[in-house]
Amino acid sequence: MCMDGIMKNWLLKMDQPQCNQLMLQIQLFISSQIESISPTGNEGQGEQSGASPAHHYQPPTDLTGPEALIEEESFYKKLQIEQGKKVREFTTAMTTQFLAHPFWQMPVNFMERALLLECIEKYILLKIKPKILIYKNSDLKLSQQLQTFQFIIPKHYDIPYNVSPNLIYECSKDFNLMNEFSSPRNKLICISNISVRLFNYIEQIQSKSATIDQFMQLLTFIILKSNPQFLISNISYIENYRSDELQLSAWGYFLANFRASIESVYHLSPKLLNTGKEI
Repeated sequence: MCMDGIMKNWLLKMDQPQCNQLMLQIQLFISSQIESISPTGNEGQGEQSGASPAHHYQPPTDLTGPEALIEEESFYKKLQIEQGKKVREFTTAMTTQFLAHPFWQMPVNFMERALLLECIEKYILLKIKPKILIYKNSDLKLSQQLQTFQFIIPKHYDIPYNVSPNLIYECSKDFNLMNEFSSPRNKLICISNISVRLFNYIEQIQSKSATIDQFMQLLTFIILKSNPQFLISNISYIENYRSDELQLSAWGYFLANFRASIESVYHLSPKLLNTGKEI
């Protein structure tokens, strides 16, 4: 059964009277968190109304331009880290309560527990709608880096083959799709799809398994050529809100690779590229 079907079954079960107390605890937690990160401006999925003034960013009047962006990012980064920790802890605690509840109690394996965690996490985050695109200064700097290094070709990353424009296009679609989700799981699916596609591409080219170094070279090249928006905000959102238990998987491995690749691009300079000559 797909995750949407599992989520639907979970919601149907939560409508039963026996689950009233469990649902009440979840709703109370959601109410306590729903205004913890209030957006400024219209940013789609993170939009909330009636925000608490204590958590609504008011830019200092003496700051403008990049300094104002840095200040705003610092403000929301702290709130997101704090709220993410609360969401992760609550989700784990509620999963334990569910499995001890007579209506839910049953022998479960790791996968069944993980699916229950997924349902609780997704439900909470869909209701809270945390502000996602908060790393404005970091995203801007990364975007500037990506624009600066659009001249790169595969040999700059020791990639001994041509990279198909179709591969870049397909990965770009997943990067863009990531911006449409508030669920860490759905964002991770986009990352997984890109990663699997790149591993398969390398293996198809060379007729043998790809090494991690080969994968990272191609991933970094694809990020540069795809020029995705809000990548640091998306990765940080996953890291802050994704259940600790659910990060121990292949998806967590792919996420770590993405973080490392983004860091390399963020600090990239011409002398770090294999150009064969000074740029």
